[in-house]
Amino acid sequence: MTRKQRTINIALWLAQASLASALLFSGFIKLTQPNVDVNSIWSWTIHHPNITVLVAWIELLMGIGIIIPELLRTAMHITVWTAYTYILWTVAYAIFVATLGDWRTFGSNLPYLLLAVFIAWGRQKSAYTTPS
Repeated sequence: MTRKQRTINIALWLAQASLASALLFSGFIKLTQPNVDVNSIWSWTIHHPNITVLVAWIELLMGIGIIIPELLRTAMHITVWTAYTYILWTVAYAIFVATLGDWRTFGSNLPYLLLAVFIAWGRQKSAYTTPS
């Protein structure tokens, strides 16, 4: 592995850790905190409590899928699929909040969207995949 490949691999690991921690934290908060607290963060959860639970579980699964396959070096393509899924998820969320007129919660997703694009780009290239 060349120095450039090693540097990009480390950057990919940092991106994966950041995105996974954000997804796991967000899903955990939505599942464990009282509705009043969750509603104060995400106003759309007031009108859609069942969707909130579904979103929480999907976020937890994406958080696991973005880092665990690469960490265990098994089925590493799942990391790429999860990154693409997160990209689609974020676009769908943008459409969802646009229909509700609640744009204040969307801005925090943009850095994570860029991380997911970087992960999808990097992890689909064999040169930047962690060697066994």
